[in-house]
Amino acid sequence: ILKTDLSLKQDSLGNRFYYEGECASQSFDIGRLLGQSPLLGNITVKASVKGEYWENHNMITLDGIVDSLWFKRHYYKNITINGVLKNRMFDGELKINDPLLQFDFLGLVDFSEKQMKFDFTADIKHAQLQQLHLLSDSTLLATDFLLKSNIVSTPKEGYKGSLELYQTKLYFSDTTYNIAQSYATLKR
Repeated sequence: ILKTDLSLKQDSLGNRFYYEGECASQSFDIGRLLGQSPLLGNITVKASVKGEYWENHNMITLDGIVDSLWFKRHYYKNITINGVLKNRMFDGELKINDPLLQFDFLGLVDFSEKQMKFDFTADIKHAQLQQLHLLSDSTLLATDFLLKSNIVSTPKEGYKGSLELYQTKLYFSDTTYNIAQSYATLKR
């Protein structure tokens, strides 16, 4: 089920469309809509949206709560999103408070064709990697870490920037490794 209550307006030249309102779904099969089944499945969400569309460009401001989302054979619970989606870019905040993963993301991920940019902080706690079906053939069971990324990539210049990892814990079946800090500088 998908419900919407949106107002739609067009500018005087007819080049842009503006929309604003609420949308909600109850077990809506977003994987089927996006052609990503069985990787992605049902979503239950309630969100406020405000956006505009012009010449194959779309910009949406989202503020919502995802009660559940099926991804790789797991229903993720308690997801909040507040940010801007524009074509292949997200700038904002995403939080997951699932029994198998606590995840706090703040920043920008931009997959634009001319320049990709990854400028964000991600705090990951209690990521149960095998139970989430993210790793299947590994003895690594879970992890915690804080990641800071500042990377830019262009086709001509390649990748450049830095990755910083803090307070990393790797949980294996028989031992735990603690890494206080690691840093990588990328240049290509």
